[in-house]
Amino acid sequence: MLHGSLLRYYYHICEVTIFASTAELSCAFH
Repeated sequence: MLHGSLLRYYYHICEVTIFASTAELSCAFH
């Protein structure tokens, strides 16, 4: 149970990081 929550938490961090870098790239290109 705890392991699943931790995994989901890490997955969320990765998702946010990817989203942030994608936003940065699109801002740089525009």
